[in-house]
Amino acid sequence: MTRNASYATALVALCLAAAPAAAVPPSEGTLDADLDAARKLVQDRQWQAGIDAVKAVFEEHKDDPEARPRFAEMEDVLRRSAFGLSGWTLDPVKTIGRGAVKYTASTRAIEIAVDPAKATSAEGGWKRHADGDFVLDLPFDGDVTVELPWRDAGDWGVLLSWDTLGGTGWCVEPKAQDHSGGPGRITRHDEESKVLGPVAAPRAKEPTTVRVVRAGSTIVVWGDKSQLAQEVAVGDRTGCIGLRPSIDVGSSEETPRLPAARITGKLASGAARKLLAGAEDRALREWTAKSWHRADALPKWVLELEAASGAWATRIPEVPEASRVVVQEAVTAFYAGDVATLRARTAALAEVEVSEPTRDFIDGLQASAEGHAAESEAALRKASSADPKSGAAAAALAQVLRWSRGEDVAFDAAGAALAIDPAYAPALDIRAEIQFARGDLDGMRATLDAAAKAATASRRTAELREVLRLARRRPAWKKPGERAGERFAIAFDGDASRGTAFEKALDAIRVEFEKSVRMTPAATRFRVVLVSDAALWEAWGAERGVEAEGREAVYVPHLRELLVRDPGGPVGDDPAARAALRSGAFRALLHRSVADAPPWLDRGAATAFGALGAPTRPVKKEGAGEAAMSALRESTLLARFSRRFVPVADLLTADAATFEANVDVLTIQSRAVARALLAPQDPSLKGVLAKYVDALASGRGQDVAFHDVLEPVLPAIEAAAGRSGPPRK
Repeated sequence: MTRNASYATALVALCLAAAPAAAVPPSEGTLDADLDAARKLVQDRQWQAGIDAVKAVFEEHKDDPEARPRFAEMEDVLRRSAFGLSGWTLDPVKTIGRGAVKYTASTRAIEIAVDPAKATSAEGGWKRHADGDFVLDLPFDGDVTVELPWRDAGDWGVLLSWDTLGGTGWCVEPKAQDHSGGPGRITRHDEESKVLGPVAAPRAKEPTTVRVVRAGSTIVVWGDKSQLAQEVAVGDRTGCIGLRPSIDVGSSEETPRLPAARITGKLASGAARKLLAGAEDRALREWTAKSWHRADALPKWVLELEAASGAWATRIPEVPEASRVVVQEAVTAFYAGDVATLRARTAALAEVEVSEPTRDFIDGLQASAEGHAAESEAALRKASSADPKSGAAAAALAQVLRWSRGEDVAFDAAGAALAIDPAYAPALDIRAEIQFARGDLDGMRATLDAAAKAATASRRTAELREVLRLARRRPAWKKPGERAGERFAIAFDGDASRGTAFEKALDAIRVEFEKSVRMTPAATRFRVVLVSDAALWEAWGAERGVEAEGREAVYVPHLRELLVRDPGGPVGDDPAARAALRSGAFRALLHRSVADAPPWLDRGAATAFGALGAPTRPVKKEGAGEAAMSALRESTLLARFSRRFVPVADLLTADAATFEANVDVLTIQSRAVARALLAPQDPSLKGVLAKYVDALASGRGQDVAFHDVLEPVLPAIEAAAGRSGPPRK
């Protein structure tokens, strides 16, 4: 039942993600400016100057509590500078691999020569999907050219702007794949084929090469020096390159040999950055393991503060000396959301002879790990009443009450714990988190300042201070504005009408959400940031620790913030943008009451909700609307990925780590299951999703909520979701 794991993980990743490659908006405050200056030196490869600069930051901000959550960033700059002095250099072409022969970092221009002998190897980068397509695992942006030997043009189609998850994009078959030499065609999965003109102009000699070119918003097929095909308007500009084999080529059980193709174009900026930064990070990790000595590199006072950050865990009920460390580890795991460690440590204490209040305290922690909110609350109340001087029991009770009874009750309980022990860090953290949820940033800062003065301030206190810093920041706007409604605080750049338009759209989504799950979210507002500038959109997402490129909306759980790409025009007019806004808002509203939702619900239900409610205005297929197109795409996805689905029961009980290990497939599968619960056709499934969300909101853990609500109707869920997974063994 512990709910802090995803939050803490996100914050640690965010603190460590001070990537020198990512551009961020202008800084605010001396500390930010000093850190940015040090990072800039590292970006410019001025290693020794970077070391000197970050050491100065440590000393100049020694007594600044705002600096403590930034220690990871400071150490990262220091470590990267020392790594740079070691002499390691990056070879972009070698790093990208995949047959790359040229790469220009400033323009991201790349040329790739496909080696048929290596293309499908682990290093080759060409992955074969369930439907037989081969796709290169590098997204391209804008214009791109794919050259094929003429002899292979009848055996292979070229995929352009291809979305590997959705199986969408354009397929160009330069000539008939029956080897007749007849006309080829251009197809899109949800549109009729567009037949090309004759592939080759009449002449005595066949061309040696056929080029498939995407230029601007068109696709053109060329052979040698002559244009050989009509133009077809396209809209998608970013996606992968793929090769689709003909039936003859793809019929063999062995993997077909790819043609010796050549690809020239421009890598998508996010992909280029990830590849090059990833290679440097891997080398940095290897160097760190061998050569980085923190005790020699960091100031002594920093190490002392780190050592003191866990001191609060020593304030536990009386236990035998031999068991004190185990109890401390259990308490630390409880607040860190580390369920596995908490279960193991409390199980190890089952036979230890302790006082009755201590036994109740341990039982309360164990019940929370098992997802039994009522039992946990009862045990911790008993422990706190029997030992009224124990701030540990009172704070643990406040944490459990926050999960099971809501933030108002938990806030009062945290105050009661602080009345017993004003310096007990977890109680201060709970109060600060609730103040953040309420939008009381000034109160949050006062609480964190009080925690900073306590010798037992926790690592989580530092994470919360980083949350506060980010929450106070705004993009580098010329005319910043904000609209604070009952449910949403919407920040925008200048045009107040945009804030009003998005508030109306979000409120309509909220009403639909409440109808779908039969729950009114907690009254606290969540933040919405509208970003219209493309460069700022990517940079702002990077500062938030999320990948914004190519996405229309992103929900950031640890900041309770919805980032929205605002391209202008009527809100909700673009289908992709509307679906992304609905999905992000669903997550934001869900997290109001269920802070750590199971991954299938957090991912699948959000995307399924995003796809529902599409208007039926006509699109390119006669008589079809967006809803029909969405259903067609969904059935196509299910057909493609159903062989890789897991049993539905395993999906509904999967933890975050299991889900992430197979995230693409499980997201599609969970979307199918969620769709069956959001718009149930089977009477036995009506109201099931609402009961499940209510069980989670009342403090029952994922396993308990599954057992109580979903397992009794599991056959109906499996039937309603269609091809959504094999039976559980």
